[in-house]
Amino acid sequence: MTNIFNKICKKCSEKGETCCNFKLFLIKDEIKNLKKYKPDLKYLKTKSGFSLIRDKKNSQFRCQFLTDKGCSLSEELKPLDCVLFPMVIIHKNSEIIFYINKDCPYAKSIPKEWIEKTKRYALEKFKTWSEEEKIGCSKVAESIQENNLIKVF
Repeated sequence: MTNIFNKICKKCSEKGETCCNFKLFLIKDEIKNLKKYKPDLKYLKTKSGFSLIRDKKNSQFRCQFLTDKGCSLSEELKPLDCVLFPMVIIHKNSEIIFYINKDCPYAKSIPKEWIEKTKRYALEKFKTWSEEEKIGCSKVAESIQENNLIKVF
């Protein structure tokens, strides 16, 4: 699934801005796949699940996979959180709710087609996750200030 934000994120990265410094939720299978790509992958287990440790670069914390040319990961390797961004997913009371994170400079100009396609992709992926993984993912999303989220219908 092609993420329209690859080009947009590359432009932001070129300007020195990066969204790739937020908390990221990973499931064990994503870590296993990422470790094949980068054996020295740094990550830690948090209360809500696994998260990548960001490399400190130019006094900013940046993703270990972010290069001057954008993300170095193929679409197949990207964790669901990365594919979704700036959308976040919250699983609460057996309901799945999607939000857009307003921290993205392009949050208000996201095409509806991308939102719908990405929601379908996320729901398919989410079906394979354990209940514990769904709850962990939600905890990370819920850590974003509520006034920074726009509900997606």
